[in-house]
Amino acid sequence: MVLLTGVLPKTGDVIEGVGADQLGLRTVMEHLTHGWDLATATGQPIPFTEQEAMETLARAEATLPPQYRGEHMPFGPIVPVAENASAVDRMVASMGRESGPAPRNS
Repeated sequence: MVLLTGVLPKTGDVIEGVGADQLGLRTVMEHLTHGWDLATATGQPIPFTEQEAMETLARAEATLPPQYRGEHMPFGPIVPVAENASAVDRMVASMGRESGPAPRNS
């Protein structure tokens, strides 16, 4: 599954100052990040694939400025991960979470 590619228009604000493509990206980032939170907390399989995590990570890295990270900000600091970490682990680390053991869907 390719997330958001060609799904949403790139122009036009949905919310003042927020285009449809950005709103869509934020929604996907929220779904994947909090889906990971819930899966990890309850011992359930991670509800998305490595490909979906790679796409989300790439978009997040391109669109999340440093001023949105840190105390009292929407995102925590990026958590360091091993060079060979999975795309899922890199994606959640980019959202300020420490990856932990949990079963994964393939």
